[in-house]
Amino acid sequence: MRQNLKRILARQVGEYGMTVLIASQNLKELEDFCDHVGLLHRGGLLFSEEIDRLRLSIVKAQIAFREPVSMEKLRDEGLAILQSRARGSIIEILARNTEKELRHTVEPHAPLLLDVLPLTLEELFIYELGERAYKVHDIRSSEPGAFPM
Repeated sequence: MRQNLKRILARQVGEYGMTVLIASQNLKELEDFCDHVGLLHRGGLLFSEEIDRLRLSIVKAQIAFREPVSMEKLRDEGLAILQSRARGSIIEILARNTEKELRHTVEPHAPLLLDVLPLTLEELFIYELGERAYKVHDIRSSEPGAFPM
């Protein structure tokens, strides 16, 4: 049923150039279907953005350095690190930079590993909310009848 509805909507958009507004809490379902997303909370629009633009503005990477490199040094060199986590010798970094900016900053340190990882729409939403000083927990638990997390 959902696949049929998606096909019908895609055909209508293509034929008539119409805009379709879909409200859903299932971000995974929207990820392959929508080109623009927004987040509503308590009657207000928190943000509205093209998915591709969101994906270009935040980068996630796994990096392994031959010699230790501090996160502070990478920040000083221009990485806007939102989050970092070490797993053994591999560091996972999430930064508000483009992939090109990340590579430009990291490659002079001759990393043994530099893998840029795709971000899901859910991850993008969580980080966008974090940037706007919202917490997913606060949004979910503020709804009537919501269970505390």
